[in-house]
Amino acid sequence: DRIIYKSRQKGDIFVLKYGSCTSIKTSDHRPVYGYFQVRLRPGRDNIPLCAGQFYRDIYKEGIKRRFLREQKRRAFWNQRNSMVCSVS
Repeated sequence: DRIIYKSRQKGDIFVLKYGSCTSIKTSDHRPVYGYFQVRLRPGRDNIPLCAGQFYRDIYKEGIKRRFLREQKRRAFWNQRNSMVCSVS
């Protein structure tokens, strides 16, 4: 029936459009939607990650593996020759 939103400072969230889907009648509540303009502010970077422990080397290894996996996927789809084998 409604969308509840909150910001720390007044004017950070502005409702551009708000409405309901009157054609959906599965209960006494109608689904609603909203479009908002939101002012984002940079956050603090001193908040500890992972319950106070952030292992940079593990993070870097994950990024490296993700990059290599994406490279392999792109190489597979960019091949000019088919990978189908023929038996003679």
